[in-house]
Amino acid sequence: MTIKTLLASVAIVAGLCVGQAHAASVTVIHGINGLDLNAERTLPVDIAVNGTCALKGVKFTQSKKVALENGSYRITVHPADGSCSSEAVIDQSVTVKDQTSLSIVASLNSTGAPSLAVYDNFVMAVAVGVRNVAYAPPVFVKIDAASYSSQPVKRIRSGKGGALFAVWDTSIDYRITISSRRGGGILDILNGKIRSSRVVWRYFYVVGSVKNGLAIVRQDVKQSELS
Repeated sequence: MTIKTLLASVAIVAGLCVGQAHAASVTVIHGINGLDLNAERTLPVDIAVNGTCALKGVKFTQSKKVALENGSYRITVHPADGSCSSEAVIDQSVTVKDQTSLSIVASLNSTGAPSLAVYDNFVMAVAVGVRNVAYAPPVFVKIDAASYSSQPVKRIRSGKGGALFAVWDTSIDYRITISSRRGGGILDILNGKIRSSRVVWRYFYVVGSVKNGLAIVRQDVKQSELS
């Protein structure tokens, strides 16, 4: 299966950016393949935060950013109609407490029900990693970086943490192999470089489902989001 790597889009919702100097940068990622819900693959959705229709027409593999102060937020995800008035497919509370950068991924949980997976992005190093939020069996991830000894393969269950490689160097060249089984079934190989003067941290999310199609979403977290 060929997995297409899609660069996460960046958008700030001004109406939610109150007190931005002390707000957390929150990246919302759409990781549900619509075919799994008997809809079109792109499954456009509108996303409301505490009743405010904040993000509209977000499609599978796309992402948007908002800034949120400390507090508890009700996040609802609706089939897109431009006003968040259709019945929510996800209705979940998320708490922001002293974090500087969070990721919220709309995905299918282990029972196939739509839900939100929440990750804290704070890493005090140049880092690259993989998170599995797909409706699929575990994936096997091997992260290699130039000038470093070979890293072991890590098995990642969906929604259960991830694989991270973090160092204090100013830059790293990496090669990430994502496989469906240990020692074979390669899904994708990701090669790249990150530098701390530009990007502190990079994650790749495995999204979608093994039945109807997986994809990879890339997220970059800038230094300004971690300060």
